[in-house]
Amino acid sequence: AADADLVSDKKVLLSRFTGPALAQRTANYILRTRSASVAKLPKIVASPIAFSLPAATDAWPRSLMVVTDEPGDEALPQMLVFQQQAPRSKYMLWYNIRLMPGAKIPEVPSSDTGAIPVDIKSLFLKLAPQDIASAYGDVLNRGASSLSQGLFDLTKDEFYKQVSGAQQAQVLKLKKAKITFSHQLGDPNVISLATSNGGALVAVYQSDIDTIKPTKAGSAVSVGAEEKLLLGSNGSTRGVKSVYGNMLLFYVPAVDDPIRITLVGATQGLISVSSL
Repeated sequence: AADADLVSDKKVLLSRFTGPALAQRTANYILRTRSASVAKLPKIVASPIAFSLPAATDAWPRSLMVVTDEPGDEALPQMLVFQQQAPRSKYMLWYNIRLMPGAKIPEVPSSDTGAIPVDIKSLFLKLAPQDIASAYGDVLNRGASSLSQGLFDLTKDEFYKQVSGAQQAQVLKLKKAKITFSHQLGDPNVISLATSNGGALVAVYQSDIDTIKPTKAGSAVSVGAEEKLLLGSNGSTRGVKSVYGNMLLFYVPAVDDPIRITLVGATQGLISVSSL
């Protein structure tokens, strides 16, 4: 990662990055090659390792969750989620997720024992891992009126407050255009490992699609600074679609647990911008 970040070259990443982690860093490299003012993504920290949880299984693919936390208070700890496809394959980085301030990971089995992998369709959790992205997205869009609102603990969810607040502000700001927000599962490889109390740590990729269309003839949709770099223009008379990728880490309790689903970590990045 350090070598690739130095030259903003996707090819350097391909031996160890894949899925959402690769997509988000690749998009950042494209932005950086088009403007020196675009900041680098936070570096991938190798040590010290504060938490390590391998999958307890004799089958493949095998998963591993690791939290690294560099000294000092400048950066938040990050959860790195790896997966090995076959016995002789390298572990590939699928997710690198910044933990939320004050986030607490529930008790898990020891690293020597490992955690049982959880099926993405599991009925033993408060919500099946494969359904979390769309359910959380509906809460982002509808707030208290969402049927899924009661599943999530939003009291200290700063990511929810930031994204839902930004969406509401955009709706109010637009006078000659209409914006719609869609949130969906961005990658089928949802990685889940069981906690000691029957719940699960779930790493999931959520795609946020913002679509803006002019409502008056002759008007155009303008975009922000980074969107301009990917679109290649200041906007479009037909409308614009922007795709953001969210690598999210949730703690999902067991189905009979009174505790709600909690967002433990989040990393968001602009992935693509296109004219309609």
